[in-house]
Formats: sequence, C-alpha cells, structure tokens
Amino acid sequence: MKNILAALLAALMTAVSCGTQPPATEPDSEPVGGEIVQMTETFADKLNAQMPQDKNYMFSPLSVKMALALAANGAEGETRDEILAACDIDDLGEFNQYSREMIDRYSQADILSLDIANSIWLNTDNTDSKFAQSYKDTLTKYYDAEAAEVNNKNAVSTVNKWVNDKTREKIPGIISDSDFAAALVNAVYFKAHWQDEFSEYATEKEDFTEADGKIAQVDMMRRTDYMNYYSDGQTQIAELPYRNYETRVDEKGYLNGRTSYDDIDVSMYVILGDDKNPEELLNKAEFSSAYVALSMPKFKTEFDITLNDALKALGINRAFDKNSAQFRPMFTGGDFMIDEVLHKTYINVDEEGTEAAAVTAVMMAGTGIRNLPEPVELKLDRPFTYVIRDNISGEILFMGRFAYAK
Repeated sequence: MKNILAALLAALMTAVSCGTQPPATEPDSEPVGGEIVQMTETFADKLNAQMPQDKNYMFSPLSVKMALALAANGAEGETRDEILAACDIDDLGEFNQYSREMIDRYSQADILSLDIANSIWLNTDNTDSKFAQSYKDTLTKYYDAEAAEVNNKNAVSTVNKWVNDKTREKIPGIISDSDFAAALVNAVYFKAHWQDEFSEYATEKEDFTEADGKIAQVDMMRRTDYMNYYSDGQTQIAELPYRNYETRVDEKGYLNGRTSYDDIDVSMYVILGDDKNPEELLNKAEFSSAYVALSMPKFKTEFDITLNDALKALGINRAFDKNSAQFRPMFTGGDFMIDEVLHKTYINVDEEGTEAAAVTAVMMAGTGIRNLPEPVELKLDRPFTYVIRDNISGEILFMGRFAYAK
C-alpha cells in the first residue's frame, strides 16, 4: 500500500497550477543536474496564501481538495480542467483511487482517528433534476459518498446533523439556509495523542507577542527532548509525531508489549520564522535529531470562511459562472454552477494531543538520566504556523497559523 500511495502522491505533485493570478514573487528554484528547475506552489500553500492575516485560522487542504474532487467528477471540459489544475490533480482517476486507499487505510486504525466522510444532497424543492446514476456510482465506489434528497423544510437540519455527527459534534453545521439545488459535502475528523506527551505540571502562563505587536498571556506547554529538527538560521521547524502504537495488557492488567501500525505515520510540524510556503518548506527541509527545549501554547481555534474568492484566485472561474459552468455529467438534466464553497474547521491542541475537524461544502445552484547536551531553544512566543501531515502519503491534513491569544 505504501508503494501505491507514494506513486499516487508523486503523480499529484507533478501537476502544474494554471491559476489566473500570478504569485506575488517569483517561485523558488533549485539546481538539478546543472539545470534550474522552477518550484511551483502546492495546493495547500496556494490556499494558505489566501487566508486572513488578522485572525487565527486553520483549514484542511485535504477536505477542500476532496470536496472539489466530488465536483470535478461531475464536471467536464474546461470547468473540470480548472478544478483539477487548481487542486494539483493531474489525473482524476488516480486521485479517486488515492482517496479510496486513504479512506480504507484510516478506517482500520484505532490508535489514531482520521475519519473521512462524503455526502451529496439534492434539494428537490429547488430542482427537478436528479444526480446521474454514473456520478453516484463513482462517488460511492471511491469516496463512500452517501446520496440523499432533502427539501426546503428539512435541508438545513438534515445536512447539519450529518456534519455534526461526522465531526463528533465539533462542527455543529455548515449551511444556514436551504437556498441550494445540490450540496457536495466532505467532513474530516482527526484525534490523536502525542507520541511523547507534554507534562501538565510544566505548563505555565507566559507572554505571547501577537501579530499586531500586542503582548498577551497564554498557557505555554514545555517539553525538552530529542526530536526531529531543522533550522536554516532564519526558520526553525520541529516535528511532533502522533502515537501510532497501542500497548497490550494481559488478563491480570500487566503490560504485555505493544502493537505498532506501520502504515500510520502522522505528525504536527511547528514552523517559526519564514513560513510563506509551509508545505514546500517541509518538502525541502533536511531534518536531523536535536535536543530541543520546546515551548508551545495550548490553543483552540474555530474558523470558517467562504472560499469563492480564494478558489477563483487559484484559477477556478468557469465553475462559478452560470454561463460557462459545465456540470452536465453530475445531473440528469439542467445547467448548474457552484454558488458557494463553505469551509469550517476546529482544532484543540493540549498536553495530550490534538483533536481537529473540518467540513467543506460545495453548494451548487441550478441555474531516564542521560548526559544531555545544551538544548536548542524553540519558543513559540510569537506567531507560528502548524501543519499536520500524513508522512506516508505526504498529504497535508490540516494547516494553520496561531497569531492571536484569543
């Protein structure tokens, strides 16, 4: 399975964005075999550049990409091409299979929860069309997508109940009205314990300098230990792995070894310094073991955003245009367009680990004592970026920035 996922990820990473707006600066380049190779921004980094800078945010590139893939499977022509290019998906068939593998891999894991759910909803009061059977079959096969019909009376309560259930009540809902013809919804729920937890006794109130220069008090967690670490003199990165094993206990209650899950490898990476393109930075960083004194705030962030403008900046334009959107393969008849792409997230980081959830809705309109060295200090007492990555596939599950102690 690792080989399959690695191959699929490699295919995804070769896609070149064709967004309508150029990047603010020239892309980085690296010499390869004596030639200069231009580095393209990844989907996660391009979307991260569209996030607000005046508040804490967190989004799930995985959730947004998967929701847009649901739409792409029902699109054709240039509409489909724009969605795939913006998402760095070179081959939709391969991404469908990749999604199937990821859903299967994590559905079997007990030690770490990464639950991925998909659904498509048709509002029969707002359209006479139906989802095409071939479209439903594809989403069922690769995304385990549920397909259901609602009406104006029950649409909000029904869709939001599904969202609430799939995120284990961390995100109560995603829509506020029934003014849609169809909705394509992805939900991701994540919960994991640190491989090495922070001691609650080491957590103390400490100053945190916010992005606007103000000083605020936060609960600062502390842990000093060996960890994978990278620094280029301007930027520091530390890896905080999540536990991928469970201890076994015999009938008398004694420890009897442990069971490891080699196909699960997820970490949070904290980045302090130049964090313009976090995923690209992680891909290029050469980590080594270092003795690090890490200070990190406990924090909880709830965030929501409408992604229309962000996705248009990435090159998805036809899908939002009633005159040029091409979604005929999705329905039995009629012309449809994307009205809104809604995204909500939740994350809670404490001494034990991380709990996070994300929902993306594509709303369619018709129309021990050791001799230890001096530790390297990594003190997250000013704005920092965090990334939760599946280290086997390379998929960015969540990405965010903590800049305000609110």
